Amino acid sequence: MAYNPSYVMDVKKAFRLETLPIFLVFDTEKLVLKTDRLEEVTAFISSMEK
Repeated sequence: MAYNPSYVMDVKKAFRLETLPIFLVFDTEKLVLKTDRLEEVTAFISSMEK
């Protein structure tokens, strides 16, 4: 899918993203993890479930 910079907000600029695709994980207030590796997301979620 092509990146459209005029869509609602410039997500790449707002979250300082250099490359896509990327995983963004938020809690109820803020960004808590930014990574391009699925393994890091699953490890983070697993650590939160303990």
